[in-house]
Amino acid sequence: MNFNNKEIEIASNHLHTAQKEIQKCAKTIYDVLEKLEKLHHNDEASIDLITKAITALQFQDIVHQRLMKIDKFLRTIDPQIDIRLQNQFIKEFAWENEVVQEDIDSLFNTQKG
Repeated sequence: MNFNNKEIEIASNHLHTAQKEIQKCAKTIYDVLEKLEKLHHNDEASIDLITKAITALQFQDIVHQRLMKIDKFLRTIDPQIDIRLQNQFIKEFAWENEVVQEDIDSLFNTQKG
């Protein structure tokens, strides 16, 4: 789909990137938990914890659905608005800036101090 507003296209791309990252993370955790389950097949407490963790990971599907709902909303409103009229707001929002681990670490270090 072609977007009328570059900023909405960038926001949509961020949603798709987040969805892919969440899926990749969830798959990695599932794989690790499956390996742990095989290693601790005789330990009921470990199996219970692994089962609880796998169940908790099912949130990934809910997050994916929410992200896609937001994306659908953005695609719906894109042809109906002209973001250029809100240029200052868009510059402050800075969609084009990716979040990197250093930003997250800095945020946590600031909150601790």
